[in-house]
Amino acid sequence: MFYNYNPADKENRATMIWQAVLFSAIAWTAFEAPISFDIAVLGGTINVPGLESKIALKIPSYTQTGKIFRIKGKGAASVRDSRRGDLLCRVIVETPVNLSKAQLKKLEDFSQSIASSEHYPIKESFVKVTNQFLNK
Repeated sequence: MFYNYNPADKENRATMIWQAVLFSAIAWTAFEAPISFDIAVLGGTINVPGLESKIALKIPSYTQTGKIFRIKGKGAASVRDSRRGDLLCRVIVETPVNLSKAQLKKLEDFSQSIASSEHYPIKESFVKVTNQFLNK
């Protein structure tokens, strides 16, 4: 759940405390699931753990890391009545590792083919805001 945990990192510790509070408040009905780069771009289906069984979660194309999906009625039951809560799944796009030289070359060629800002709207808006801030 807590990837790359560093106890000296204060921001990471704050995130862990927040997640622990969140999980206890909603009875463990939220979690993170890694997805591959190709599923994030092309879309697909992943299996996620439900409280009783695994659930097929459809990932739309162009999904960004951190996107939270709500699976209605698959979370913990309410203490006050029998209604089921929602299951929350935050996806994390996993970067490929241990690539061969040929794979790296193909990835570099692909990266150059999509280098224009039209393919990176979040990055483009970040650069724009940063430039406005620094020019003032």
